[in-house]
Amino acid sequence: MKKSKFNLEIPISDDQVLIYNSMNNGLNVMSKEEYEVFNNLNLYIKEIENYSFLKELKHDGFIVPADTDENMILRYKLFANRYGNSKLALTIAPTLNCNFDCVYCYEQNERVKSTMDSDTIDSIIKLVESKSKNIDTLLVCWYGGEPLLEVDVIKELSNAFIDICKNNNIEYIAHMVTNGYLLKKETAYLLNDLKVSSYQVTIDGEKNSHDSRRMLHNGRGTYDVILRNLKDISTIVPRVSIRVNIDKQNEDDLMLVKNQISEIDTMNVFNVYPGKVENTNNAYNDNACFSDNEFANMRQSNIKIDSKEMAMKEYPEIRSTYCGADNTSSFVINYNGDLYKCWVDIGDKEKSIGNIQQIEQNTHNSIFFDYLMFDSTSDNKCKDCEILPICMGGCPNERVSKKEPQCITEKYYLTDKLKAIGEFLLSEIE
Repeated sequence: MKKSKFNLEIPISDDQVLIYNSMNNGLNVMSKEEYEVFNNLNLYIKEIENYSFLKELKHDGFIVPADTDENMILRYKLFANRYGNSKLALTIAPTLNCNFDCVYCYEQNERVKSTMDSDTIDSIIKLVESKSKNIDTLLVCWYGGEPLLEVDVIKELSNAFIDICKNNNIEYIAHMVTNGYLLKKETAYLLNDLKVSSYQVTIDGEKNSHDSRRMLHNGRGTYDVILRNLKDISTIVPRVSIRVNIDKQNEDDLMLVKNQISEIDTMNVFNVYPGKVENTNNAYNDNACFSDNEFANMRQSNIKIDSKEMAMKEYPEIRSTYCGADNTSSFVINYNGDLYKCWVDIGDKEKSIGNIQQIEQNTHNSIFFDYLMFDSTSDNKCKDCEILPICMGGCPNERVSKKEPQCITEKYYLTDKLKAIGEFLLSEIE
């Protein structure tokens, strides 16, 4: 037996050590004496069954057989998920048009006042129908632009998806990324009927900060309308993630937003988290953006675990692939049918992998292979990292653009976050 290479060992007091395993996402606490045994495991191999805590650590993957190649196991999971065909994931932009004029928008040069035509709608439906005999799950993310500018398109496609899934015993899961301005109560009821089960809404700090960044085209602020909408739908929708875009100019606003949201969150449906503003496509100012280390320090200072719900929201997630961009059964579909692997690329013809009209013929170009052929389990920078299973080489888009793997920012504050979670959970037991 041996220690797993994916263990993180974190002292939390003079008498206790927290241990986290990123392969199995397990968390455990050892006393000083237990840790001494664990740290000298080779001396106790023959007696492992006599130590209940060692048996538990073995069961949970903190201890593995000596001949185990954990990277090979992780590689198998990566390939099985990347090339599996049991799930189909579609990110669909009914339009790239938007009612906002955000200062850092990377789609500013791609905005067009166009909507998805009937031929593209029919082609998307035919794609889902063609995959329906082999998949057990259909995942749809409504994206844009602002998707709620084209509710009729969402309605037509959603009803078709729901019928196909019902007729073929397929699980249907729908999510929406929206700026929240049009997410009124009546719309939320309609989207419930269309089985949209979760949302992401972006807020840029408190009112003054937000309104100076995320305004309508006429310059009018949007904060009050979004907050009112969130309050109105708080008892209607199942789950809303609220991304608070943070840079050096509004870093103190995160807690202000969290406090405002907590006042309207009577059903515990909102999850508020910071998002790092990036200078994507040279749409913003590099000097205003945090570096990874700066963002991690800001994130670390705002970690506060005071409930089981918060501990669950902050707990790491393991991955087999990083996201849909490095999965063969995932596509981003623009309003005109152009296909992409990442939604950051949407609208940039040079980064398209084809069109929905010829999806089987033209999707395997160099962009496709750049996203799909990277193996983090054998990459020299990644393969020996103890948190590889929750990173898998980082954002594929950043990797492709920067020509090397990019560590997730969580790496820089994970130890502090796990320590905060562990300390809270221990306090609940005492």
